Amino acid sequence: MASLARIGLAYVRARRSRRWTRERIAAGQRQGVLQAVGVRDDGRSLQAILDGLSVTDAGALRRGFAEHNAIGITLAEAHLLAEQEKAGTYRDRRGLSFGLSSGTEGPPGVFITSPAERARYIGTILGKLLAPSQLPGCRVALLLRHDNRLYSDASRTRLVRVRHFDIAVPIAAWVDRLIDYAPAVLIGPASILAALARSDAFERRPLRPRLLLAGAEPLYPSVATYLTEAYATVPRAIYQASEGFIAVACAAGSLHVNEDVLVAEWQRLGADPWRALPVITDFSRTTQRVRRTRLSDVVKLAPVPCPCGSHHTALAAVEGRLGDILYGGGEAGEPRFVFPFVLDAALSGIMGCGNDWQIRQPARDVIEVATARVPSAAEKSRLSAALHQIGGWPAPCWGPLAPRRPEDKVRRFVRLVDPSSEIILGRLLPPSL
Repeated sequence: MASLARIGLAYVRARRSRRWTRERIAAGQRQGVLQAVGVRDDGRSLQAILDGLSVTDAGALRRGFAEHNAIGITLAEAHLLAEQEKAGTYRDRRGLSFGLSSGTEGPPGVFITSPAERARYIGTILGKLLAPSQLPGCRVALLLRHDNRLYSDASRTRLVRVRHFDIAVPIAAWVDRLIDYAPAVLIGPASILAALARSDAFERRPLRPRLLLAGAEPLYPSVATYLTEAYATVPRAIYQASEGFIAVACAAGSLHVNEDVLVAEWQRLGADPWRALPVITDFSRTTQRVRRTRLSDVVKLAPVPCPCGSHHTALAAVEGRLGDILYGGGEAGEPRFVFPFVLDAALSGIMGCGNDWQIRQPARDVIEVATARVPSAAEKSRLSAALHQIGGWPAPCWGPLAPRRPEDKVRRFVRLVDPSSEIILGRLLPPSL
């Protein structure tokens, strides 16, 4: 079990880190990386130290799973232990926990944590979100596909009360229990939060959490607007993956990178300096090593400092995965990248902010629109015009939207052409701070 003392120390550090200068952040990162990679301090800059490490991607991390964890366990073995932990049958005297990620693409990943790492995580996330006066007895609800000790240890400390609600079963099965619980902090995928708000039980007894946190999926502006109206509070994005607790939004809306526990370099998308792929080095974890691992998420960097005053790197948004970027018409045969938030801003006014439609691109000059309902002739005409204006695509093909399981992540835009995203990866600049 994560100790209360360690959680308290991590909480205090996280609270203090919000006021760190850029120089203090960089110094802490450099020292953390030196300790994590086990090299002596020879005066090199942080970038030079990082450049001495090879860049891997999340896929390579999964393929070489045993080489990237301290206990030499294979991915298959870790999956089995994670399933046992989920079922309540796993016992390990070392206190290790095996958790399952939500699995955006393919099977869920596994993250391994020690008691000390869980204490640091719990203290850090509480410190980022809650003031000391808000802690005692705070009720937190997690709408997640998988529960594990990383979250349940928080309740055992008696600082906060945490309950897990399984989104793999229909909302109707747990919505009344959730409303009776009346959480002060509600965390879940944006699509689940929206579906919850549309339920009959919510309409009769709407939830009014102090904090509404959306993770695991892009928080599209159209969905954020809907959630704000439904819950009477502005949702904040939280950015977390198997590779680490990467960023969480402040009250001003910017996602601030947790640079007190990790380093994020950025591989910028060539001519678009404000969009990049993160390359993560987490110096707070030793059980599962994350060293210069490039994620397949596309983030939009904030072009101006955040008004909250934090010096931690600010992100405007996490727009989605590489496969969510569509290829529009470009010059000399080269495609132009059309990003998810640009598409959503143009199309949600026509199709709505729900999950009853999806745009797919099976070929460079082919767009498919899948809908759960039959669109009107006016909607078809407006959408065709918008798609042509944005990406230069001809009139789309229309078809039915396949049913989706409640626990499956929503993907509003899916590019099927160039599935390995070689064109995008070929335009990436080298990683830099």
